Amino acid sequence: MDLYVLKEQLERIERKLDARLKDRWLGTQEVVDFTGLSVSTIHRAINRGELKVHQGTGKNMFLESDVNRWIKNGE
Repeated sequence: MDLYVLKEQLERIERKLDARLKDRWLGTQEVVDFTGLSVSTIHRAINRGELKVHQGTGKNMFLESDVNRWIKNGE
């Protein structure tokens, strides 16, 4: 395999990994602070299935990328 092609593939993999590692977890209050929206708006979005929530820790946790996607799609 050509070294140039291999180098490009490794750089693509590195960019993907960097993007995943930069995604951080937010609690409900952090989402409120991040978006400027109310807790009830966040809960409505969860109930409607518009905002993805993870509850494995016993409290609502959101990936920042999911919150950004939800905001981008118009709340």
